[in-house]
Amino acid sequence: MVSLPFNVTDAINVTSNLTSTGLGIAKEVAQGVTGLVPLGGFAFGLEHVIELVVIHLIVIFIFHRVAGLFKSVIIAGGASAILPVVLSKVFGFAIPLTLETFATFAIFGIGIYVVLAVFWRVAIGRASKTA
Repeated sequence: MVSLPFNVTDAINVTSNLTSTGLGIAKEVAQGVTGLVPLGGFAFGLEHVIELVVIHLIVIFIFHRVAGLFKSVIIAGGASAILPVVLSKVFGFAIPLTLETFATFAIFGIGIYVVLAVFWRVAIGRASKTA
């Protein structure tokens, strides 16, 4: 005999007691389905599922913003690391092309980018408050 992780009669009762309104049906189905999902010894209700979805969306939004910031920092660091080559080969500056020079320019470029990004955010924030 196969044992199910939920009570079949409860599932039948939930589906048979659905209300006739669209929102009521959706709520009853969500409560019925989430009530049948055992996780960690207890069952999630509709409120828990909604909270989990909202938290998940917030985490995705934060990750998207952080990933965009890392992408911008990598681009700024890469462009700054290439700058000694351009200055040396194209413009004739006497800059040694060593790993230390590339790292120094990259760190300096990332620092300038962060300062400008913070300044830009503050300037836009103040401009929006005065407008």
